[in-house]
Amino acid sequence: MAVPNRDRDIRWFALIVTLFEFVPVSAPCRALSAAENVGVFQFEINHQWITSPNIHFHWASTGISLWLVLLTTFLTPLCVLISWNSIHEASRSSSFSC
Repeated sequence: MAVPNRDRDIRWFALIVTLFEFVPVSAPCRALSAAENVGVFQFEINHQWITSPNIHFHWASTGISLWLVLLTTFLTPLCVLISWNSIHEASRSSSFSC
């Protein structure tokens, strides 16, 4: 809704968003120390969400899952670039008939 109805603008918006997703994901992968903490969560967030009952928000990541997330965020801009000129029918500016 924030991007005009032009295919060129939509493509650039998609590319910029996917590149901005790659940047914050690459930082934890650089700080990863796989040799020291084998089998231990390296990046962990554990906050109490609701006191009664005792409910926590718990997010943790291992070394392999961080690399898979990095791979996904690396491949997404490549997919946008590969499909740069080939997608015409399903763009937002096209008309759909159900």
